[in-house]
Amino acid sequence: MILSKALNMFTNYLKKRGSSEKTQKKYYTRIEKIFIFSNKIWENWNNITIKEIEKYFKKQKWKHNTKCTEIAQLKSFLKFCNIQEICSLDSRKVFCPKKEFVEAKFLTPAEIEKILKKLNETNIKFKTAIYLLLTTGWRISEICSITKKQLEKAILTNGNFQITTIWKWKKVRPLFIPESIFTLCKKNSELHSEKTIIWRKTEKLQREIRKFRKKINLKFVAHTFRHTFITELAKSWTELYKIQKLAGHSNINTTATYLHSCNNELAAAVNNLFYR
Repeated sequence: MILSKALNMFTNYLKKRGSSEKTQKKYYTRIEKIFIFSNKIWENWNNITIKEIEKYFKKQKWKHNTKCTEIAQLKSFLKFCNIQEICSLDSRKVFCPKKEFVEAKFLTPAEIEKILKKLNETNIKFKTAIYLLLTTGWRISEICSITKKQLEKAILTNGNFQITTIWKWKKVRPLFIPESIFTLCKKNSELHSEKTIIWRKTEKLQREIRKFRKKINLKFVAHTFRHTFITELAKSWTELYKIQKLAGHSNINTTATYLHSCNNELAAAVNNLFYR
């Protein structure tokens, strides 16, 4: 089987999972480059060796986290090919280093307060996006895809406005927006004629977040708000299965990786021992 056919099969698999066309193209072009570099573009592409893979990644002048992402994408392709029995290289033999977490995994109450204080100095579009990220736990791509029609069809449920959407693997997932944030979304949507309420592409919003964090001297990304949302739910003694549903995770073990505690909280937990 030629490489293009194998890549088409893989992108079709990604499509069924619910990945966007942009993600499918990224996987296709990035993986294709690896085999072109190692002269494995034709029928013998599946005979690529680990040394050739290492040679390719050593030549690239990328940051560590970028390399980790690229290797992870290659591993997922090879794993798919292993299952389809069209590749001889075992995906498990390809070493994938861990990413360096430069940004904070979650935000403390003091950091959240600092962000919200400075948020009042920003425009309504950016303010709406940050409030949605912080209060719903949705990913940045999901926030940017909320439409005005969804707002109109929102149902008031126990003090929150519920929006239902279909995400990966055609899973139905509810989004609960607090009433005050819902009003902010309404005001923001009235300022423009676009279909989505944020009126921002994911990449542009990410750039705006990077500029904002430099101003307030805090290290975080859009996904940090999701970690914070899940962690704060756990701190308020919300059952784990409810957190899993709100996060939209298929596996509860995935939800567990989003739970964080600072040393102060861990020390306080030890104080609860009755035999101290």
